[in-house]
Amino acid sequence: MASKLNGAKGPTIVMIPLRGFSYPNRKGETLYDEEGNQAFIKILKENLKGVQVIEIDAHINDCEFANEAARTMEKLLSEHKG
Repeated sequence: MASKLNGAKGPTIVMIPLRGFSYPNRKGETLYDEEGNQAFIKILKENLKGVQVIEIDAHINDCEFANEAARTMEKLLSEHKG
């Protein structure tokens, strides 16, 4: 994933939901693995080069994460109109 992000041609931001990446990867659900999630985040961040990282203390399906993702996309689009 880091190599794909590092190869982006324009401004790139990766947003990380700190409370889980999918419905079954939510605390209390079948595929929740805090250690695995933290290992993924750590390795991803260590391997990114020139990619902005925004960590959100929310689950990927939470409104808080979705709203921040929308604001970030709007900002990128308005800053880089062609």
